[in-house]
Amino acid sequence: MYLAPYIWTPELLEPTKYHESDEILFLGETDIEEQQKLKQEFKDLIGFERPNNPSKYFLPPWVFDYPEYAYTERDNALKELKEFPSLALLKEVASESNLIPVGIAAGIDLTKILDKAVLDHWEWCFLKQLRNRREQHGLSLPFIFLTLLSHFLDMASSSKRVSDFNPNKYRKFLFHKGRNKPLGIYDPLKTIDALIEALSTLWTADNGLIRKFRVFKLISFNILRGKYSRDENLWTTLIAYCGGRLRDGSACGKNPLVLGDSELCKECGKLICPDCHFCCKKCREERSPTGSTYLPPTGGFKPADASETGGSDGYPPY
Repeated sequence: MYLAPYIWTPELLEPTKYHESDEILFLGETDIEEQQKLKQEFKDLIGFERPNNPSKYFLPPWVFDYPEYAYTERDNALKELKEFPSLALLKEVASESNLIPVGIAAGIDLTKILDKAVLDHWEWCFLKQLRNRREQHGLSLPFIFLTLLSHFLDMASSSKRVSDFNPNKYRKFLFHKGRNKPLGIYDPLKTIDALIEALSTLWTADNGLIRKFRVFKLISFNILRGKYSRDENLWTTLIAYCGGRLRDGSACGKNPLVLGDSELCKECGKLICPDCHFCCKKCREERSPTGSTYLPPTGGFKPADASETGGSDGYPPY
């Protein structure tokens, strides 16, 4: 899978002068079998579709992974670490730097190394979830992404409030160095770090409001929606990204939009961008039929250094 700004396949094979200098980023690969594993593990949490579009099937950037042969050196190093002769020595080293992500990646049982007081109760639970998924499915970017998201939603919808919970703390379990290699997995668009940032913003904005939702679904790039019950018809958007334009005609691209920070549109149930007041194409056209503007997205949770602009109900030129 490749990512390129508005470049179609023919232009990649026979680039025009306009496109010949564009950089192409390969996101990795996936197949039906891997997607079925995700759906089976996470049930109704995810949907590979594009809302309001005839082509219903869509694969978000976090579903792609680089093949095993790309990680030969990493896997050899992790194998040596797991066979470390002295767990006591490893514990001594771990106390001086954050080796939790390295330990998880290597498949080491950190419950035998770390002191109980080092982590809060919810952190131990999250650690065990990561360890179990790593044992069952190996080191996988989509499984990390959905493990993180599902744990957050469990915390958000729990009847018992956890005062010490903070989504920013997820990073100490996933990143040893940098923000583009969670558990040693190459994440070219920094989708994991961007997800943590968005969840932290959502939690800080109004975690009392999100706790009322009981049903969640992640669709399109990274549009998170929720319902108060399974019987309810209308989905409420919790996290999205703007696809409108500013008054001067430039792309807005505000990202992320989060419930509690942005207002909900009473007509479509989507978030209204506070900068350009865009929620969806239909509402924009109804408000201003002759002067409406709309920009399709080229990315989901946009990394800080990316230039693409997202949109809450558009789709990319893949």
